[in-house]
Amino acid sequence: MTRCIDLSANVGENGADDEALLQVVTTANIAAGGHAGGGEVLRNALAQAIAHGVRIGVHPSYIDRENFGRHSHADELTHGNLVNQVLSQLRAFDAALAGRTPISHLKAHGALYNDAMVRSDIAAAVLDALDQFDPAKTIAVMGLPRSQMAAVTRKRGRAYIAEGFSDRAYNIDGTLVSRECDGAVLTDPEQIAQRALKMVVDGVVTTIDGKTLTIAIDTLCVHSDTSGAPLIAAHLRHTLVEAGIDVRA
Repeated sequence: MTRCIDLSANVGENGADDEALLQVVTTANIAAGGHAGGGEVLRNALAQAIAHGVRIGVHPSYIDRENFGRHSHADELTHGNLVNQVLSQLRAFDAALAGRTPISHLKAHGALYNDAMVRSDIAAAVLDALDQFDPAKTIAVMGLPRSQMAAVTRKRGRAYIAEGFSDRAYNIDGTLVSRECDGAVLTDPEQIAQRALKMVVDGVVTTIDGKTLTIAIDTLCVHSDTSGAPLIAAHLRHTLVEAGIDVRA
């Protein structure tokens, strides 16, 4: 049986590489304006993704453009405030999309992503917003395997897409190493490609402290703000295809 994997990128974040990335990846997680993008940037990213036949997901965050959504507000917001922050981004995204193609999934961004993976209350707030926006539960959720987000999503009967990161370092508990730590972000295309290949074929990844972590994933992410992202994504896809892996959404 042929293995298959989705290749995704976070785009619509005012980066210069979106067009090049969207020619390589099969899924786009497009910023909804909370941490970056929005407005014309969002509309352009959606148009480019549609033109390239790329699956589209909404990428909300804590509303914090000053810190690019990478500062946690988990203990500063009430449950209702966080629900409203996420819901407002979903509605803005939907308005920009204007029914041209379905929203495949939601993937939280930055600190909201990290918080929702380890805190059931934050995961529940994100899901409360999504349930209000999409009561039919046609939109999946993307996040780390074996996380609080995965548990809350599945408990509510919504599909979950398990995500692996080819350009980020892992802790032994399956969470991502803080960007403030040395070695948290990987930039060498060959190292990233071989790491991703091991995740897909063997279901394992080497952690920041050299241990082996078992990981089962449906999609691989490349960050658009990682240096050389289009080259990384292209080399990664080539490596996977050469190994006989079907790269598709």
